[in-house]
Amino acid sequence: FTRSARRLTKINIMQYLKDYKPTIDSVPRARILLIGAVGAGKSSFFNSINSIFRGNITSQANAGYQETSLTLQVMLHCKKKSGYSIHFIFKVTRKTFLLLFLDVPVMALLTKVDKVCPHVEKDLKNVYYKLHVSLQIKKASGCLGIAESNVLPVKNYSSETELNDTSDILLLSAMKQMLNFSDNYIDNFDKDTH
Repeated sequence: FTRSARRLTKINIMQYLKDYKPTIDSVPRARILLIGAVGAGKSSFFNSINSIFRGNITSQANAGYQETSLTLQVMLHCKKKSGYSIHFIFKVTRKTFLLLFLDVPVMALLTKVDKVCPHVEKDLKNVYYKLHVSLQIKKASGCLGIAESNVLPVKNYSSETELNDTSDILLLSAMKQMLNFSDNYIDNFDKDTH
């Protein structure tokens, strides 16, 4: 991709995400649950997507490396402030099994993909062309029991001060795929109820 082609791709995916509505009118919005170990990149993913749409690096959700999840702290804070309740129904050790059992689409974000391979770290455009990344995708796929196409490499913004179109496209594509899977789930659920 040329720089102008990357920019156009980014703009097109952003517009898709801005215009997104679930396939069934009775479902007002898709809900995406990010589950992962402390430091896996859940808050950073949220901040990265937020940064892209704001046009500058943001840090709305606290991200970092602590013994407890900062995301949980943010969610509890939101609960107190906004008044809506959040229910946690997944045990950490059984989360993937439970989601698969309920036929909820499961995807894995291969975060910190730039750390997997020095060629990718040097130029993120190499992400789909390097064996090291491909092997990590296969490994995650096998461990989670999901298709390789459900494992998406992303590079969250963590220490950067400027946005990068290549990172943005990976992040936005992952978000788009999450919404596509959400629509598939809604379509299947709708078929089962009729």
